Amino acid sequence: MWAWFTSSEAANLGQFVGGIGVLVAVAAAIVAYRQLVVTPQSHAKEIWKDYLRLCIEYPDLASGEITAESPEYKRYEWFVAFMLDACDELLQYVEDDGGWLNAIDANLGYHKAYLATARTDAYLCQWSPKVRDRIKKLFES
Repeated sequence: MWAWFTSSEAANLGQFVGGIGVLVAVAAAIVAYRQLVVTPQSHAKEIWKDYLRLCIEYPDLASGEITAESPEYKRYEWFVAFMLDACDELLQYVEDDGGWLNAIDANLGYHKAYLATARTDAYLCQWSPKVRDRIKKLFES
């Protein structure tokens, strides 16, 4: 028989390989955990991306030029609600780097006419004080 290792060398090699296996398993578990964990910031940015996809898909709604007489008005109301949710998520979880507030304010501005009619406490209470403050600022300028 071919005996490359003595029994004690084989036992040491087995322990070494077993130790490496444990390290590989721990590393794999860490990588898997990091891939599964979604940070609030990444969630907020994903919602904003979804909103931007809607803007591309429905530019007529994104423009804010829908009137109450339009057959698309109900859809427009839901569009604005989705935008406000996206703004809410961003304002809660993403630190402003100078660009996020500008993006939020610009998008609120597109819908200023609608927000002027929908600015009731019953409607706006659905969103955080940060969103309500951005809307208030929109009408102060």
